[in-house]
Amino acid sequence: MADTSFQFVKPKDFTPNPKDPGDPAQVWQTIGEIVTYNQTGDIFSLTTSTRPGPVISFLSKNAFRVRFSPDPNFDYSQYQSY
Repeated sequence: MADTSFQFVKPKDFTPNPKDPGDPAQVWQTIGEIVTYNQTGDIFSLTTSTRPGPVISFLSKNAFRVRFSPDPNFDYSQYQSY
């Protein structure tokens, strides 16, 4: 039987465990300064000076989702939630 126990980790103590540390998509990095944004309904698309930034969707008054990819060509229009 699989071990289903887990240890709670505070967000400030979390570090990713990348399968491939050479892949920039698997390594934590800063997004830089947000220089502009676009709002469409409840979705805010942020932009940095060098690439698209996070996309924040307000799903309800109590829930939101943040999507971000370090890939400058990432297509946020594709629904990729599981």
